[in-house]
Amino acid sequence: MEGGALDGADSSCAPTPASWTEPFEIAESRTSGHVENASDSPDRTPWLATPLDPTRSYIRVLKLHRGVNNEGLACDLDIVDLDARPHFEVLSYVWGDASITEEVNVAGVSFQATTNLADFLRCLRLPDQERVVWADAICIDQSNPAEKSHQIGLMTEIYRHATEAHVWFGPFTDAWFLDLAGNKDYQMAVELDDHGWAEYERHTNVALKYLVKQEGFRPIDEVELADFTARCENNIFQTTMETLDLMATDVHLYRYPCYSYREGDNGERQYRINKSWLMMMDCIRWLLQRPWWSRVWTLQEAVLPKVDPFVHAPPFSFRLSRILRGVWSMIYHNNAICCKWYGGPATTSNRHSDTCQPFHQAMTVYNQRDVLADGEEGTGVPLELVVSAIQTRKATEVRDYWYGLFGFLPTLWQEMDKSIADPTATAGLFCQFSKLLYFQSQDLTRLDLACRGLRSQIPSLPSWAIDLTSQRENKDTDFDRWELYNASNGQKFDCELTWPELGTSAFIVKGVRVASVQNVAERILPSNYGPPDLLRLVQEWRALHSEVVRPPDDDAFWRAVFMDANVQRHWMSKRDRPLASPRLEDIKQCQVEQ
Repeated sequence: MEGGALDGADSSCAPTPASWTEPFEIAESRTSGHVENASDSPDRTPWLATPLDPTRSYIRVLKLHRGVNNEGLACDLDIVDLDARPHFEVLSYVWGDASITEEVNVAGVSFQATTNLADFLRCLRLPDQERVVWADAICIDQSNPAEKSHQIGLMTEIYRHATEAHVWFGPFTDAWFLDLAGNKDYQMAVELDDHGWAEYERHTNVALKYLVKQEGFRPIDEVELADFTARCENNIFQTTMETLDLMATDVHLYRYPCYSYREGDNGERQYRINKSWLMMMDCIRWLLQRPWWSRVWTLQEAVLPKVDPFVHAPPFSFRLSRILRGVWSMIYHNNAICCKWYGGPATTSNRHSDTCQPFHQAMTVYNQRDVLADGEEGTGVPLELVVSAIQTRKATEVRDYWYGLFGFLPTLWQEMDKSIADPTATAGLFCQFSKLLYFQSQDLTRLDLACRGLRSQIPSLPSWAIDLTSQRENKDTDFDRWELYNASNGQKFDCELTWPELGTSAFIVKGVRVASVQNVAERILPSNYGPPDLLRLVQEWRALHSEVVRPPDDDAFWRAVFMDANVQRHWMSKRDRPLASPRLEDIKQCQVEQ
């Protein structure tokens, strides 16, 4: 970072206290035609004076004038050619409430920027020199749909080749915990009364039985507990970042200081939960519940930069990887065989079953940045790694779900998509994405992403197409660790990849006739089925099989029930190879007896 920015916790960012009290309301769209200026007829002189050639990779950059503290923001616009690899820094942020703005002087013209952007620019502004940055709300003429479409097509190059990247979390204040308050499904440490603490410790007793048996179990003594508590009380943010750094060293969960001990009168150790550990985990949760994590656009803005983005939560700045590496290691160990029996006290997931949910977005960003770093330039990110992350994020305009993943496409596909007229129908965009996904994976098992989604609200969307706005139904089937038997003898699904036919509702596949359906069971599973319903249905299938197949082929029946699937890996142990021996007989016996 220019101007002596720090890799550590402290930063020289200049605060804007008055604007920090505003709520983070999210109502932006980067494709909708929303104009940032409050005036009905904004002065477009700076943008008209810097026209962009739609046939070239030209962008505007913002030359942020020097300034200190609460001085007004001023900048100029300049045009640069991305092919020349110019120096500029990109900003990633949530636009915020468009009705709460602050004036920014853009080449002598008053521009009404949201307080999020204004605070971000003020944080980055240098006291003694200009700073060259790219911020979409100002650098793109928001009143020009053609320009916006062209600039969105350059988004990959913009973020991929920036010399520095910055992320805005918003300020961290002494009242940070109020952002998490009032959640009926999750109680922070400061919200737990004596009864709540007693209940929490009772829930952790099972894990404690396993923890004390671990050779590396490292509870802290009373002196260390007092020191940890004091550090949390004096600077919870810095303590949290130091803990994330510890987690990133691949340390086992039983080495975390989540328990303290004291020597009893009989010489035996008495263990207690480290209450400050829960407070520190709440601070991690604060980091992972910033509105920035929830938006469609910020996913590619986090993944595409080759540099490790700076995160700004004034008065602190740090590299994004410090969060990603720490969270990834913690969740990995929580799911792995080494720590799976006692992860509750370390991750504090015993407070509520969904406590770890906010951690998943961080893991997604970590994994996708890893794929891009290891892959060949221009190959993009496999779309099946992107779709589930996109579906958990929010956008004001439905079409943003397509444009928000555009940067993950291989370069060739991006260029082919730019060569056609911009489609207007959302259904067409989602059809296009679905066909690209099926083509890239070379099989149709990803149809599961369409079939297991909630009912789509997109008009005219075919049943085979994936609704990027729809959350998937999460049934406890653990299908992710199953791999279908390859009955096609190595043949891959193939289709013709042509634009603009990708956006049509027709999906043509070729198949081979194997047999005809002779009999069908009388019932199907109810919508909210449980294990008894499933077992009852399988028993009915087995009876039907015995009646119509002569002689009955037990092995074929069970292969059909389990879709000829091999258990390739277990989500807890990340097993990469098939199990050592088939367990078909055990499975059959268990199912029949129940």
